[in-house]
Amino acid sequence: MIFGNIDNLGNQKNYSPIILEALEILKSGKWNNVENGKYEIKGEEMFIMISSYETGDEEGKFAESHKKYLDVQFIQEGVEVIKVINDTGNNKVKTPYDDVKDIMFFEKIEDESTLIMKKGDFAVFYPEDIHKPCCTYLEKSFVKKAVIKIKI
Repeated sequence: MIFGNIDNLGNQKNYSPIILEALEILKSGKWNNVENGKYEIKGEEMFIMISSYETGDEEGKFAESHKKYLDVQFIQEGVEVIKVINDTGNNKVKTPYDDVKDIMFFEKIEDESTLIMKKGDFAVFYPEDIHKPCCTYLEKSFVKKAVIKIKI
């Protein structure tokens, strides 16, 4: 997992070229005012999903992971909590892996870390990073988020 702010990427040599490309796409602001939906960047190799929602209680959310794509999640507006933990194989699966949707859900994760994601923050989640997005921080918040999916 990688966590940072789009306005302070630090030493760009720390990022792989494809992740740096995704971060530059997000930093450009091109996707800030588009409607919710899925948009191609490089076909199925790299695409972006824009979504808007209100955060909710952590208890009503399920953690997820992916196998074919990594996520570069970017907060365009609002604030949310994302819970994250490395997949050690000890977390109980709620919904088995769906190869078409590239997602599996987990019942409950324990001893996870908490990311407080504010406007301009990004997180990169790899297949071994179980993550639970869309959780409320201090109070419910309207969030607009861009997620760039990069095929592994």
